[in-house]
Amino acid sequence: MRHSPHMPQAWKDGNFFVLSRHMPEAPDRCILTNETVFGSSKITKQLSWGNNGPASWVPVKLQLLFALANMQHVLVTFGLSGRVRTIRWIAMGLALTCIVLGAYLFVMGLGKGIPPPMSYVGTGAVLCILAMTIFVNSYSVIDVVRMNDDFIWLRGARKPFLDSLPIFQRDNESS
Repeated sequence: MRHSPHMPQAWKDGNFFVLSRHMPEAPDRCILTNETVFGSSKITKQLSWGNNGPASWVPVKLQLLFALANMQHVLVTFGLSGRVRTIRWIAMGLALTCIVLGAYLFVMGLGKGIPPPMSYVGTGAVLCILAMTIFVNSYSVIDVVRMNDDFIWLRGARKPFLDSLPIFQRDNESS
């Protein structure tokens, strides 16, 4: 099935969202709620993807260098509804607040003497871990699972949005 060059080319492949690499723009709907979105509600993100390395017997540091050397980048445009964007900003604000409180408790613990009381350090550490978890879950909406010369497979779109897309045909895949 061929689309016009001005129409976004998007499919579903199981639980993954597939975009044409030549035009990585999702339809004008929220990828989480499937609500209609307009230009200002669209987000453009640079996503990266790389292979893990040649083989499991290669040391981890060499695998990391291999992955960084073969890293591929792509700009992807997708929609998020106003409600989802608001929830993301609230979550990021909560994460920042937890980091500030965790750092404050750690500094207050240091003020009580060396070694600092574990009630301050432990609570501060828990708040910082909670903040990192909240931030990662609210900031990273979609992630690249796989990429070839023609298509990008993305994780993060929810079922209502995926169900509205045509099924990706494996004969479309070139590599």
